[in-house]
Amino acid sequence: MPKWTGEQLEAISAYGRPVIVSAAAGSGKTAVLVERTIRLLSDEKLNIPADSLLAVTFTNDAAAQMRQKLSAAFEKAAEEAPDNRWVQKQQSLLRLADICTINSFCFDMVRNNLSSTDFQSGIRIMDDTEAGMITDRALESVMENAFTQRPQETEELVSRFCRENDSSLRKMVLKLYKFLRSLPFKKLWTDKVISSLEDGSQLERIFEDLSCRAAQECEALANIANRLEDLAQGLEYHAAAKDIFLKNCDYARTLAQSPQVSDYDGCRSLFSNLSWTDLKGARQTKAEKLSSGEEKNILYESAKSCYNRLKKKALDIADCCKYTREAAEQDAILVKDSFSQLVRLTDELEKEVMRVKIERNAVDFADTELLTVNLLVNCDSDGKLTRTPLAQEIIDSRRYGLILIDEFQDVNNLQEVIFKAVSNSEDMSEIGSNVFCVGDVKQAIYRFRQANPAIFMNTRAQGQSEDSDVREILLTRNFRSRGSVLDFSNYIFSSLMTTELGEVSYTKSEELALGAGFEGEDPPCEIITVNTDADEDGEAPDEFSAIARKIRRMIDDRVTVAEGGVQRPCRPGDFCILTRNNVSTDALNQAFSAEGLKILSSGLSGYLGSREISLMLNLLTVTVSPMRDIPLAGVMLSPIMAFSDDDIAEIKLVDKKSRLYKNMLAVSLREDGSPLCERSKSAIELIKRLKIYSARLPLTRFIKKIYDITDIFAMAAAYEDAKQKCANLYLLLEYAKTYESSSNDGVAGFLRYIEYITKSGGDFAEAMVVTESEDAVNVKTIHKSKGLEYPFVFICQLSKRFNKTDILSRLMLNSSYGAGLSFLDYKSLTKRSTIFWDYIAEKNASELLSEELRLLYVACTRAKEKLFVVLSINDNTAERAAEYSGEISGHIVPPSLSKRAVCAQDWMIMALMKHPQMDILRKSLPDSAYADPTELSPQICVSEPLPPSGRAISEPEKTDVSENRELTRRILKSFEYKNDPNLCSREAKISVSELVNDDPLTFFPKVPRLDDTMGELTAAQKGTVMHRFMQLADYAAAARNLEDEISRLTETGAFTQKEADSISRKSLKAFFESAIYKRMSGSPNVMREKSFIVRFDDISLDEELKQAYSGTDGMLQGIADCVFEEDDGYVLVDYKTDRVSSLEDLKDRYSAQLTLYKAAFDILLDKPVKSCYIYSYALARGIEVGLT
Repeated sequence: MPKWTGEQLEAISAYGRPVIVSAAAGSGKTAVLVERTIRLLSDEKLNIPADSLLAVTFTNDAAAQMRQKLSAAFEKAAEEAPDNRWVQKQQSLLRLADICTINSFCFDMVRNNLSSTDFQSGIRIMDDTEAGMITDRALESVMENAFTQRPQETEELVSRFCRENDSSLRKMVLKLYKFLRSLPFKKLWTDKVISSLEDGSQLERIFEDLSCRAAQECEALANIANRLEDLAQGLEYHAAAKDIFLKNCDYARTLAQSPQVSDYDGCRSLFSNLSWTDLKGARQTKAEKLSSGEEKNILYESAKSCYNRLKKKALDIADCCKYTREAAEQDAILVKDSFSQLVRLTDELEKEVMRVKIERNAVDFADTELLTVNLLVNCDSDGKLTRTPLAQEIIDSRRYGLILIDEFQDVNNLQEVIFKAVSNSEDMSEIGSNVFCVGDVKQAIYRFRQANPAIFMNTRAQGQSEDSDVREILLTRNFRSRGSVLDFSNYIFSSLMTTELGEVSYTKSEELALGAGFEGEDPPCEIITVNTDADEDGEAPDEFSAIARKIRRMIDDRVTVAEGGVQRPCRPGDFCILTRNNVSTDALNQAFSAEGLKILSSGLSGYLGSREISLMLNLLTVTVSPMRDIPLAGVMLSPIMAFSDDDIAEIKLVDKKSRLYKNMLAVSLREDGSPLCERSKSAIELIKRLKIYSARLPLTRFIKKIYDITDIFAMAAAYEDAKQKCANLYLLLEYAKTYESSSNDGVAGFLRYIEYITKSGGDFAEAMVVTESEDAVNVKTIHKSKGLEYPFVFICQLSKRFNKTDILSRLMLNSSYGAGLSFLDYKSLTKRSTIFWDYIAEKNASELLSEELRLLYVACTRAKEKLFVVLSINDNTAERAAEYSGEISGHIVPPSLSKRAVCAQDWMIMALMKHPQMDILRKSLPDSAYADPTELSPQICVSEPLPPSGRAISEPEKTDVSENRELTRRILKSFEYKNDPNLCSREAKISVSELVNDDPLTFFPKVPRLDDTMGELTAAQKGTVMHRFMQLADYAAAARNLEDEISRLTETGAFTQKEADSISRKSLKAFFESAIYKRMSGSPNVMREKSFIVRFDDISLDEELKQAYSGTDGMLQGIADCVFEEDDGYVLVDYKTDRVSSLEDLKDRYSAQLTLYKAAFDILLDKPVKSCYIYSYALARGIEVGLT
């Protein structure tokens, strides 16, 4: 029985009212959530059926983990109370509980209520790439219609936002479209934005907010003035400058304390004409110069720097109020007009996208959330929310007696409305009493997915109000990390995290408290200083080298790690490197291989650009369109075709204006027998052959066929990173299979899919060639590390600048503050901002920085034993520290300073420069710079990179040996090989179906009948479904009740609903009533989908096949639908869905195939195959084929 803390018990026992738990990192929230659920469901008096549980998480892994833990806990409870029928009943009902992701919950809600939507049975989920491609094509259509139907209006929009073409306008429409999809009632929001611009209420709101901001900045202005005054008082030998500094201090305080500051117009008037006393002419006298030492001169420079900051702060305040009312009112008209037109284009885009999705009967996850909101909630023109009859039915039936929401800080606006709709609150103003939410706003790092941390904070605020039923509980004790890790995190974030930056004040109630006991002394957190500038991408390879060397030293020194109460030496898998973004493999591999270490990461970038995948994509492109010169040249220069640069140049010179393929075709027709001619012939033959296969085969099988024909794996094996290249090639099949499951567009469609991913800046993850079982250093992005823990954690890449691309867009959007636009000014040829754009851009920038600070918090709380922070320290760093020191007068860094950070390292410097042990930063600061008291500062260790260990994995040294002619002769003889033309003309491995239909030119695609129903499965797809049923079904159960068995397989995911509906019940019922099934059911050994692979030389062949394949070492492979045993031999069963008029037709068509099957199984099974049986679903009967 776990020993629960008081705050954990409070959370476990809370029931009967809405509960929100703010659970700090490592506080055991999952254990608390599981324990509370088990106690409530086990209490018969509360009468909460286990199948009425709705537990929502945000990842499939988390949902599976929660289900497993709940199941294990109930199993234990049942063992402890074997006579408790209620617990046993609950244990059974738990399997029916909704323990799922929010995406899964919404999709099920939509599928169960399809009649209320425009979608049909068999609806599927499309991935983000497919949805993005649909949206792009729809936008193309919408823009064309806009230019045709509203040319003047559209051209006016283009002139306001675009330079050369309409791409900027398209981006704005897409941005607005995606943003509106995150709102539960978008029309209400857009109408409110437009009306507030029209009636001036938005402008007055902005003026009021800017006045408040100016007043806050004036406080900072006064603080800087006080700081300057302190410095000026110490200027004994700069009398003239001292007087000027003091005058300016008085002037700044007069500005800051003026009552005009509280009014926008007054503040604008006050700060528009600043009048500082200039330092010009404030020189030292000769006597002062003689008496002034270096220390006093440094003090003067510090005062001068502080004076410059004082003037800069005044300019910042003036910038808050730079717009006149008249200009702002004119901008309101322009913004309203432009925004209204953008909304119109977005509405048209939404309709076109939805039309295509309905046509495809597919949705993305954002659609499921929007559809779920529409199913559950009504909204009137005033924004009041009420439940629909469906939602009310859910409440009245107590469908969800207990609702658990994990990671509540990551909920978006749509999801909040959904949770309120299905909870049992009287109205929808707050969550119901059956809701228990857990989260931590300090770990809210998914705003880019439209998560809204304000939802969590608003619910917490309700819990702190006496007028609300919501109860707030804090879990602050951390059971993950040593005290030194917690002390360091508390020190950093109590300095930086405030309501202005981070959206939560890091007070004592938010600090992490030690909850676990560790043996031995706590090692202090270590700051590794690397004296280098980041490269252009913000990645510093030297940081990785410093980390690799440190890890190697710790492993060599056998630093211990606690595991299961026992100390053991650390190993590579105990270390994790955290980065802000995915990093390239080159920098990491170079640094870690130099220290003999492997890395494990699923997030490294560069898959589509890797040599082997580029080659495959080029080959697929050439198959579809051989006239594209660049992809063709890429394939020609590869080992597949083996042309040289000179060869390509010679081919191109045949006709400089013609395509490379046409020239190569002309060269192949020559009769000179030259090597270039022969290579060209082979290349043309390969391309033609692949083109035929691309028409015959599904995408995944076609790629496999390319692998077989080109032997690309053998080529990949020649490289140093052969293992990685081969793994990437296998992974391409998986990506193709994923694409194929949602599209029938074949190779061309797949290439468009890849092209879209590339253009949008995306990539696929590379294959992991180092497995979890191998000992390798973990490399993860901070996002991927959330919820995980490692003994030792290194945080690096802190000097990478924040990505502020989104806040530079001409369209600014914020769900709380409205919309803003900036325009092109053709008079000045510049971008012209508006007060609305500036206002919302500042709000969005603040939210972006808050998210980045929370990311840093997540990174700092992953370590169990020790945390390492890598900083790039150089002269520029020292200058920034000196600049910051003038504005820091206490432990808390002023938000006005911390908001100026351009990278996470700036925050680290702001927080650590106050630490008394950070000499590397403090040595450049004036003596008056603030320092935290030693007793309140955690112990830290500052180190520099270690020298290389010399443990690199290298090739063995080559030794010169004298030639042994006899040994050379014997080796060459043993590998002597004579080329077999017959073998070269045949594939090394071929399937039975290919062998009996070996002429690809006889293939013609089947044209569907005109009366085929749109959206139905093709005949081939139906045949595949029938075969899958025969492979997976429980025959005995199907014979008893066919519908129940189909339903079971559909629920397990074997079929989609559309596939299940396509199964021919009549054919299957006839099969289970047939004589062959009776024989099969009486067999002691039934083998389904029995595969084989045999050598041609080992089986009996007819004369034609014997002549073609005998002596070639060729292989024959195939899969039999079913083989079952009888006393005197095996019977081979082949299911056919072909439309035929008689069984004799099937017998004639497939006898050759069955002959090969029999020949193969005769040598593989312990008894001969006595007969073959063809069963026709179309005819609902079969025929036995006797073969010799």
